[in-house]
Amino acid sequence: MNQKKWDLTNKVPKKFIDKFPEYSPITLQLLYNRGLQDEEEIDKFLNPDYEKDLYNPFLMSDMDKSVSRIKKAIDKKEKIVIFGDYDVDGVTSVAVLYKTLKFLKAKHLDYYIPDRNKEGYGLNKKAILEITKKKTGLMITVDCGITNIEEITLANKKKTDVIVCDHHLVPAKLPWAYAILNPKQKKDRYPFKDLAGVGVTFKLTQGLLQTEDNKNETFLKWMMDLVGLGTIADMVPLVDENRIFAKYSLIVLKKTKNLGIRALMAKAKINPLNLETEVVNFQIAPRLNAAGRMDHAYSSLKLLITSSYTEAEKIAENLNALNNQRQKLIEQIIKEAREEIGVFDKQRKILILSNKDWPITVLGLVAGKLSDEINRPVILIEKGGKESKGSGRSIENFNITDALKNCKKILIKFGGHKGAAGFSLKTKDLELLDKNLCRIADKKIKEKDLVPKISIESEIILSDIAWNFYEELEKFKPFGADNPEPIFLLKNVEIIEAKTVGKDDKHLKLHFKHEEKTIKAIGFSLGDLHKDIKLNKKVDLICSIEVNYWNGAKDLELKIYDLK
Repeated sequence: MNQKKWDLTNKVPKKFIDKFPEYSPITLQLLYNRGLQDEEEIDKFLNPDYEKDLYNPFLMSDMDKSVSRIKKAIDKKEKIVIFGDYDVDGVTSVAVLYKTLKFLKAKHLDYYIPDRNKEGYGLNKKAILEITKKKTGLMITVDCGITNIEEITLANKKKTDVIVCDHHLVPAKLPWAYAILNPKQKKDRYPFKDLAGVGVTFKLTQGLLQTEDNKNETFLKWMMDLVGLGTIADMVPLVDENRIFAKYSLIVLKKTKNLGIRALMAKAKINPLNLETEVVNFQIAPRLNAAGRMDHAYSSLKLLITSSYTEAEKIAENLNALNNQRQKLIEQIIKEAREEIGVFDKQRKILILSNKDWPITVLGLVAGKLSDEINRPVILIEKGGKESKGSGRSIENFNITDALKNCKKILIKFGGHKGAAGFSLKTKDLELLDKNLCRIADKKIKEKDLVPKISIESEIILSDIAWNFYEELEKFKPFGADNPEPIFLLKNVEIIEAKTVGKDDKHLKLHFKHEEKTIKAIGFSLGDLHKDIKLNKKVDLICSIEVNYWNGAKDLELKIYDLK
């Protein structure tokens, strides 16, 4: 009945328990699993504090230089252009800096976001020529720019200074920019390296507004809704400063003054009081991303900076419609891809599919869903006449960008990180790419890597699950990368009720008992397991603990991930 590997974390050492007697065993286990070793780290994690725990922005290399140059541009009424990426991190970065510069009374301010399909990621020479011909004195890149040597050199020749504000991996050779803000640079003294693009942008705004003026501080705090949206959506580790951004953004979002966010949540029927990182990732971020994937990211940006609720409602409605189109398109491509997977060689360790009717703008999302389903790296390609574009998603033990690096001789360009990558190549080289990547995957991927794994935080018993237990888990929110929602192992629980629910009986509804304790549970997309279940039999299961709200009442229930 079970095909997934259950990976139970090592039990917390007694030495660690003895060191922190003030915490419960389950809290200590979760802290230990997250590598938190001393009192200061633990306190900072459990009690993130906006006032105390944010670092001085001027610890970041080139911050002084950047702040001085921007203030000079404002004072001299130079034209300033913000150049950003088209995803949520990029769009929120542009919005944060745009609002800040408006707040600082910048007179000649504009922005530029490339067309995802026509221009692709990052700076391009055509865009630079368009920006510089408008006599732009200063261009600030956000969430991009660190690799754009030729484009920034062109901007310099056209007498436009460039400040790069980025968070991506730093290449061996840097562009010749006026200033570069990126905590990942060698010898950068900034203590936290894993900021999202919007996080680096926020540090710049902190630098620009760092005075004793309470008005400035209030402005920065209300900006947390945008900073948190971009941080959560970009899947950066939700630890250290990112944890502060995520936590306080959820607080600010519940009473946000941002008209666009309010309109979008209303259109998506999101109750601000129930906001969690999951809601941001699966309801808000996809709608903001839909503009860049299906049309142009300018719609999302305008939503986030508008001062008209009427305009915000119209844009939100459009984004909702685009998101519905995106979902239908993804469903269609997944259906077509699954049909091809059905006739593929089962021995293949990497799946590579191409189709002329698959738009590159959504292929990363589809590749991610398929990779999760078949637990293999998946690359999907929009097959063009002379040139084709691809997007890939990978499994834990296979670095997909490194694999593409080994094929760089046949690629026009590529980029990404360990788990996700994008590239373009000549269509005539598709077969050669397939052959090379299969060879690399055969060498790098072991059979055990192809078995899906679920990481389990701790074993518990049913009687542990009570409101005080849930309140301890609440201290670990907000959940995200490097701080996942805890999953637990329960052994020998008796099934006293079982049924399928939902469209096509897709989900599994169960009722468990152990000794005197009973609890209800839901297993999403586990309806197929119903045929193997026998009442009054005992099973082992892995689950998280959730709150179920129904008819004004609330109860704890289990969310099941797997059964044995």
